[in-house]
Amino acid sequence: MLRFFRQIRQRLITDNKFSKYLLYAVGEILLVVIGILIALQVDNWNEDRKINKREREVLQSLYNEITTNLGVLRGCSEGIREQLDYIDTLQTYLGPDYPELSKNRLFDLFFYTTYVPYCNIVTDVLDELRASGNLQLIRNIEIRQAISRWSRANGVLQSEAEEWKRDFSTQYIPYTNKWFSWDDFDYFIYPEDSTVNPTRFEYDPIKMLQQFEYANLLNNQYWRMVRTRSFIDSLNLRTLSLDSIISNELK
Repeated sequence: MLRFFRQIRQRLITDNKFSKYLLYAVGEILLVVIGILIALQVDNWNEDRKINKREREVLQSLYNEITTNLGVLRGCSEGIREQLDYIDTLQTYLGPDYPELSKNRLFDLFFYTTYVPYCNIVTDVLDELRASGNLQLIRNIEIRQAISRWSRANGVLQSEAEEWKRDFSTQYIPYTNKWFSWDDFDYFIYPEDSTVNPTRFEYDPIKMLQQFEYANLLNNQYWRMVRTRSFIDSLNLRTLSLDSIISNELK
């Protein structure tokens, strides 16, 4: 093909047809330019195809993580709701009069006040995308804004959980240590465990329910749970919204 073009060019020069040769030269340059533009367009198309594929992979990974977190949040919310129900019942026995309550029933109710529920929100994919800079692969502004709002809501929930755990370990547990035997409590929870034995000390845990300070501490526990549940509900709404937006983008 190149030999054919050279022959045409040589013939035009030999025949002294300069104007035709000039037109031919311009045409040949245009063909080269068009060829280069086509090659660049093909390269750009291939690059766009790779970017689109990577973006879809990123969105699918995020979608899977968000779906997992919906289940986590549902479990957290249900757990706190159960705790609130038991604390509601326990609060009915508080007061200056000695309550009619068995030790085992007290242990049963008290169990739901002895831990801070933790929502194990999964952020592995999101953290990796931020660290690698691949979050910029998501070109949909609505999705990126939804991720930002979700992250803020999750930050609020995690901060509340950390503050609650700190208060729980520095206030609630030290006070109950004065009135409660954890050996007996463990024996009640794990009666089949041969390594767990009841305490040899005499004490009456029911008297704790007559203490004004314990009533305040339990009330604080209750409202901590209410606050945390509200933050969980807020994060759940953000999660549902992000789930819906990504799902539509993947269709």
